[in-house]
Amino acid sequence: MADSRCRNAERVVQHSFSKSSIFSGLALAALVITGQAWLRVNRPALDLAASVASVRWEPERIASLRHPRARIAGAWRLQASDPRVGGFSGLAVDRGRLLGLTDSGMLVWLPLPPGEGVAIVRPLPAVAGRPGTKIGRDSEALARSEDGWWVAFEQRHHLIRYDRDLREAVQRIALEGRRLRANRGVEAISAGAGRLWAYPERSGISDAVAVTEGHDLLLHRRFGVRGFATRIAGVAGGDIALSLAPLDNAEGLAAQSLAGGAMRLWVITDNDQRRWKRTLLVAIDLPPASGG
Repeated sequence: MADSRCRNAERVVQHSFSKSSIFSGLALAALVITGQAWLRVNRPALDLAASVASVRWEPERIASLRHPRARIAGAWRLQASDPRVGGFSGLAVDRGRLLGLTDSGMLVWLPLPPGEGVAIVRPLPAVAGRPGTKIGRDSEALARSEDGWWVAFEQRHHLIRYDRDLREAVQRIALEGRRLRANRGVEAISAGAGRLWAYPERSGISDAVAVTEGHDLLLHRRFGVRGFATRIAGVAGGDIALSLAPLDNAEGLAAQSLAGGAMRLWVITDNDQRRWKRTLLVAIDLPPASGG
């Protein structure tokens, strides 16, 4: 009889624990949704002046990967003297530096970790929109093309192709009338030889990078009661699932070639340009495609 009561008591405790987890998850979801709404209404004015900022990469620990090929090469939290160095919605590797695109139409060239360095900050050219709002400046993705760069925008849905130095707009493609909601437009793009591929936010893809012709790696980000779940699809050996903190919103993915045919993937999170949230950078190494 005593054993039966113990088993019943255990079931009650497990049931209560399950309900508590659900309520905690719902509270987290409500907090994030409320916070995002508040940020949209109370976004501070944006300084559009080009500048140089001091930055520091502070080491962070994240769980190792359960993947037959991939391994964590490092993880770092970004500290910067300029509050505009954050809010990243896209990422690329450009001439030995990381190029971050913010969701306010700013470009940030970052030094590779670890340690300290300087970031180069300047606004995207030929972008309409008032500095105090994201409307007209809501840049969500960038991709290198054969002769320059493509950048995708939400709210006013369109694509702009820039020259190699991101100094001049070369081409514009309007995306209005394609059943895209104001804040649910193109979230990721990839470019190759004569092709441009766009991924809408409803797909769950927050960034993409072309690693070979016709082959994209895709950064998937999904928000649920336990926070954000993050994985990279398209990798040999299966998807790479990242164990990040519940509020780590992974929005940028870049690929860097290493010696011997290996590859390093860079994943960066969006801190909504708020200092209480972290900008986390994660480096993931993959062996050569012919390797084990």
